[in-house]
Amino acid sequence: MERSKSTNRRRLPIRICFMIDNLTRAGVETQLVRIINQLDRSKIDPHLCILASRTDYAASLLPDDCPVYWLGLSSMRHPSALYYAWKLARFLRRNRIDVLHVDLPGSTLFGIPVGWLARVPYLLRTRRDMGYWMGPIDQWTGRLYSHLVDMTITNCRTCRESVVEVERARPESIAILKNDIDLGQFREIPTSLPAGRNGKPRVIGMVANLRPEKAPEVLVEAARRIVERHLDVVFRIAGEGHLRTELEKQVEALGLSGRFELPGHVVDVPRFLSELDIAVLCSNTEGLPNVLVEYMAAGRPVVATRVGGTEELIDDGVHGLLVPPGDPKSLAEAIERLLNDRRFATRLATAGRSHVEEEYGGPNIAQRFESLVFGMMNLPEPPQASESTPRRGSDMAATADTLP
Repeated sequence: MERSKSTNRRRLPIRICFMIDNLTRAGVETQLVRIINQLDRSKIDPHLCILASRTDYAASLLPDDCPVYWLGLSSMRHPSALYYAWKLARFLRRNRIDVLHVDLPGSTLFGIPVGWLARVPYLLRTRRDMGYWMGPIDQWTGRLYSHLVDMTITNCRTCRESVVEVERARPESIAILKNDIDLGQFREIPTSLPAGRNGKPRVIGMVANLRPEKAPEVLVEAARRIVERHLDVVFRIAGEGHLRTELEKQVEALGLSGRFELPGHVVDVPRFLSELDIAVLCSNTEGLPNVLVEYMAAGRPVVATRVGGTEELIDDGVHGLLVPPGDPKSLAEAIERLLNDRRFATRLATAGRSHVEEEYGGPNIAQRFESLVFGMMNLPEPPQASESTPRRGSDMAATADTLP
């Protein structure tokens, strides 16, 4: 069954349904909300479909001026999933959606076949990681879906190469859309020197969800090695996750109580980073992590693992230091190198900040996304609207829960 591309798209705005598993404060979800908030409503008419049921937490993270449809699907393996597939197809048809944009594995798995059967003219998916979660069935499904969609968006060259290799996608169907970071909130943070400040301890820290792929236990083990030689150093990991209890036990078992803090989720990330002397990313896998850009924008000397797109952002020894994943000894040695050499650490921090300003100081992610969509649809992109262009009113969002 062919999907018709003749959608009379000479009229604007284009109707795009963004679909995601749920909303949290993680990187992928944050990027999606930023895109929707920044879209030019004279070009793009956004809708948001959330696979899960409504919760107060997710509702607090919703984008502005965008109707939201909570699908309420709890399991794709239950026979009731067919009913929810019908609901989604009905929603897409009744709202005359031109582009279905799916994000995260659940929405991709569920949304692509429904969008195809509902004959949505254009299907677009994203993959912002290296597919660490993919088993054989996921890889087979990815290969099928890579030929059903009109475009796959990744956030770095390394992710693009992974989609080509693992999912056998056509290289010309893959676009790179760099993440969007609000650099302005970090510009006032002075570049720190790891030499202690007014007798206060030097702080080595990380912002990460406490999940296995972020490997926070590696930083704890590295801390054990460092505190033996540096009595003025403390460690902090800002974030929550199911590894928290295990990390607390590890900290206690290694005798790091009082030297290693787990403050939980931090709302004010710039403030947290301003208190660090060295910032760490010790993940086992990444695409191109937002937090690494934030570290560099904040002028922090960085030690990161050589995974995913980190090498695209950091030239080792120029913008930061890169170490192998899962290697606490190498991580500890790199951190100590920065602790022991103030000038070198400051040089890395300054170069890193300049680098991300150059790489991420251009058009915002919504403008770049709009260009990709118009290119995918072979349409001339209209001029950027002025600041006075009206946006969708909040009355649209207020009626979103009543959609079919």
